[in-house]
Amino acid sequence: IHKTRRPPYNLNMEQKLKIKNNFFHYENDEVKNQIILTNTNRSCRNYLLGLKYRNNKNYKKIPHILIDKKGIITPFIDTSKSSQFFGDKTIDQQSIFIVLENLGWLQKNPVIDRYTNWIGDIYKGKPFEKKWRGNFFWDVYTNDQIKSCAEVIDYLSLKHNIEKDFIGHNTKIEGVENFKGIVTRSNYSVYWNDVTPAFDFEKLKLHLNEEQEENINH
Repeated sequence: IHKTRRPPYNLNMEQKLKIKNNFFHYENDEVKNQIILTNTNRSCRNYLLGLKYRNNKNYKKIPHILIDKKGIITPFIDTSKSSQFFGDKTIDQQSIFIVLENLGWLQKNPVIDRYTNWIGDIYKGKPFEKKWRGNFFWDVYTNDQIKSCAEVIDYLSLKHNIEKDFIGHNTKIEGVENFKGIVTRSNYSVYWNDVTPAFDFEKLKLHLNEEQEENINH
């Protein structure tokens, strides 16, 4: 009996990452060895509007994938391609950028008795509290968001042969551009706050292990 061989990666995820838009990107296929996690640092709606309309609809800092608070995955460019998202040609070419909807650092606004981020977006939940890089309050990441992130990483690591190794924290690391695996933008520079201390790397690893076990069972 001939059995059809199952693809080494998730076909459902392949469909989710099918490109349905026309954002800026370079046409050459690149060898990828790193996945970089970043934030929107604003609401998902405002982030999408910025991608579409900045620079007279010619914005070039386009990430590969966006994951919103509900865990919904939105692809922008093929993960084999690159844009000018990071601003360093070598890093842009070798990396896949996953942007997580997150307001970033927050401050208490005594006038409205709410927390807001740097552009005035109102945060309605309870913030994560930890002093880090000059700030204390942070927007939280949702479990749905982290689970979707694990699913995307699992798929991309198989498709692009990227190591499933983690730096596992968000502080600056010298030579991080040479690390093969999953890192954050904040690993590159103290200038960046993403991902923030609110991100749970252990939960991400747990979900990633679940994805690996599911692949084995199938």
